[in-house]
Amino acid sequence: MLDAVRATPDLVREAVTEVSADPAYRPAAEGLRDEIAALPGPAVRLLEPLAAAPGH
Repeated sequence: MLDAVRATPDLVREAVTEVSADPAYRPAAEGLRDEIAALPGPAVRLLEPLAAAPGH
């Protein structure tokens, strides 16, 4: 497990190399990719509260 607070560039490189070389990570990575792709863009997140405000 990579500690995000203590991670160094070398540790990140090592973790990415390990994950990208192991096909067992692929299904989880694809699921995460799909979840991120389904999220609304930043503009939508900013505009939705404005549209929901009274008088709009």
